[in-house]
Amino acid sequence: MAVKTLLTLDFKGAIAALLLGVGLFAFGSRSGNYILSVFFVLSMLLFLLLSAIATKIGTGYKKNLNLYEYKRGVKNVLSNGMAPFAIAALFYLSGSFLFVIGFSSAVAAIAADKFSSEIGVLNGRPSLIFGMKKVKKGTSGGISPLGLAAGLAASIAIMAFSIFYFYFALSAEGAKIFAFAALAILISGFSGTIIDSVFGYFENKGIGTKHTTNFIASLLAGFIGIILFLVFLLL
Repeated sequence: MAVKTLLTLDFKGAIAALLLGVGLFAFGSRSGNYILSVFFVLSMLLFLLLSAIATKIGTGYKKNLNLYEYKRGVKNVLSNGMAPFAIAALFYLSGSFLFVIGFSSAVAAIAADKFSSEIGVLNGRPSLIFGMKKVKKGTSGGISPLGLAAGLAASIAIMAFSIFYFYFALSAEGAKIFAFAALAILISGFSGTIIDSVFGYFENKGIGTKHTTNFIASLLAGFIGIILFLVFLLL
């Protein structure tokens, strides 16, 4: 299944994804037992799998709208992968579990955005996030009820995987810690698709591209997750 998900990438994109995977594995090895190495890599593989599923949903309909894009390249890999990669690097440098939460939040954000954009086009006409003007499907900055619901579902999926892994692999203790981590990842992941739409709005004004938008939204979501987790701990 992991090999099939990589087939959604072109050759250069697949190489870039493999290099990112190697880097993530190395960053997770700080503790010396590779538990987080596996977590980092599995999280990104799960994202690839979810992306492939979201892309294939409504294939014929998307093709009719000229919105179907199955093969993706280096720019797609970097725009989606560099924020989780950077946050994983911060974990390696600091050893702080906060950056593990941030990593999961960033992955949840890119998954949420992917589901929102791929499934949202199956809904009626989207509305711009500012002004709520109806726009053509596939327009950057557009949102729809189905797209937002799909983004929330993807965020829940990444959150559930992360908490499951933390519980069984890290042997972390305390129900509150798991609840706080779950809420932080879920909220920040979903916020990623909102942030993406905000920056997408400015793409239409000639500021940035979809790749810079993806990177900035996922990076911000990662740090939102960290901040939320800290706030919850202080409550």
